Amino acid sequence: MDYQKIYKNLIERAKTKDRKKLKKDNSKYVYFENHHIKPKCLGGNNDKENLVLLTAKEHFVAHKLLTYIYLNNRKIALAFHKMAFSNKKYKPCSRDYEYARKLISITPVSKETAKKISIANKGNIPWNKGKHGLYKTSEETKQKIRNSHKGKKRSIEHTENWIKSHTGFKHSEETKGNWSKQRKGIKQSKEHIRKRTESINGEGNGMFGKNIYKIWIEKYGDEEANKKLEKFKEDISKINKGRKHTNISKQHMSIGQKNRKKKKCIYCNKEMDPGNLGRYHNEKCKYKK
Repeated sequence: MDYQKIYKNLIERAKTKDRKKLKKDNSKYVYFENHHIKPKCLGGNNDKENLVLLTAKEHFVAHKLLTYIYLNNRKIALAFHKMAFSNKKYKPCSRDYEYARKLISITPVSKETAKKISIANKGNIPWNKGKHGLYKTSEETKQKIRNSHKGKKRSIEHTENWIKSHTGFKHSEETKGNWSKQRKGIKQSKEHIRKRTESINGEGNGMFGKNIYKIWIEKYGDEEANKKLEKFKEDISKINKGRKHTNISKQHMSIGQKNRKKKKCIYCNKEMDPGNLGRYHNEKCKYKK
């Protein structure tokens, strides 16, 4: 069968009908789609001479004919596959469905595309070479992801969903073991600890980049906000329940406390640990006037 001739006749017939795209509210409106007579992947351009208006059915048939004319061309095959499955306007019959699926499976990737894939994966370390050939993400890609998320803040709904999903959740022993290996020698900064505390107490910017307590007040009112804050504290306590310091961490804390410089009370000049001074003694000193 001469598919080239059928394709040519389809295009010529569409050209002779002097079709125009009209607005939907026009009484003579007919749905048309632009079609490249010479596909762009084969050097076609967007000039008027290379464009023709086709109905949805004609456009589908035209792309199917192109797959017969340009055998083993993956880009032509992908265009037809996308038209069959990615566009809600088309509902392919079972025969076309089967043909589109088989076409993609048997059409080889071109050398040019294979080279692009090779360049994209260059330097990536194989992670789990299975059916789909998974790879570790390169440092360059990781940095791009970090930059794309920089400055973004979680919504209050996101925060609430996060709390719900983590309440009562327990990690496996294997996961805990992997964490301990990864975090060996890493210490939480004072800034991180401060933000966690502020988040729970509803102060400052908080852990999630927003003062959730103030947002709750604006959104739900004082009474409902206080209820949510109490619930939030309960959920955090459930998450942290059962967590204990290891002997090594206790040893580090004791060394850190011993090395802390002692401070004097401004009322009685007594030297003591800065934590005890600020928390228990300073404003409660009996020599305070």
